[in-house]
Amino acid sequence: MAAESEIAPPSRAICGRAPYLESNFFAHLEVPFTWQNTPLSENELIRWLDQDTPLLALTDLFYLPHYAPSVHFGGHAVVVAGYEQTEADGSSALHVLLADTAFPALQTIPFSALRQAMRSTAPPFPVYDQWAPAPPLAARADLGKAVRRALLTQAHSYLDPTPPPELRLLGVRQYGLAGLRAMALSLPSWAAAPDFAWCCRFAYQMIERRGTGGAAFRNLYAEFLAEAADLLPRLPFRAVASMKEAANRWSALAAIFRSLTQQSVQEPVQEPIAEAAPPALTEATRLLLDIGHLEETAMRLFLT
Repeated sequence: MAAESEIAPPSRAICGRAPYLESNFFAHLEVPFTWQNTPLSENELIRWLDQDTPLLALTDLFYLPHYAPSVHFGGHAVVVAGYEQTEADGSSALHVLLADTAFPALQTIPFSALRQAMRSTAPPFPVYDQWAPAPPLAARADLGKAVRRALLTQAHSYLDPTPPPELRLLGVRQYGLAGLRAMALSLPSWAAAPDFAWCCRFAYQMIERRGTGGAAFRNLYAEFLAEAADLLPRLPFRAVASMKEAANRWSALAAIFRSLTQQSVQEPVQEPIAEAAPPALTEATRLLLDIGHLEETAMRLFLT
């Protein structure tokens, strides 16, 4: 059970995920893909699934029954893989089968719960009925070309300080490398936050847990680059090495945040020892600036 202070979003937060992951994935493979921004009806869901077409959906996991309700966390992607019609007391109810990264088996939940999870205005990441039929992938896609596009897209996005429109609407003022450096310099001020322990715990979760694959998605990206080297023989080895080292330092940063929470999962939130916070946050600033240097090195090499 989450402590009461953890129900509200923390006053400071970290997010290491690219905002257009799904749409960019299909674009790089030259597969048409568009998010729908309209309520998903029962009839439409059934129609797509009866055509053996799964649906992608962005949700707030606070409303998904297979999670213990804790904190609102929007933008969590799931795949609607099937449905069941159940009969009870003379009436029928629609349940959906979800593929969710945190669970090895399909999760069965009421369609009404999915609809609620897809329409949540709760901060920090509200969702507004975003769903899409999963398009079939081209059987003979040029993966080398697709990977090259992906590297260029990522590099340009990371080095551009201007947030995308959707993030600007959420109040994000700096983005990518510029945002990372601005956050690094702000870390010592976190000690003054009234919810400091919750900020640190949430930062740890956003880096190492919550579907990131560890190291704020950098472990996954480093593995992607290692495989990309087989498709792109000219991929700079230094870029791959820089991202691997950045992943290691993200995990070291997460360990600092975890140590500052002064709690285990079962224990209530406790405030950290005041005199221990500033040195740890100074070290966190140093780590994050090092990460920025490593990642900038990799991104600029991708552009060469």
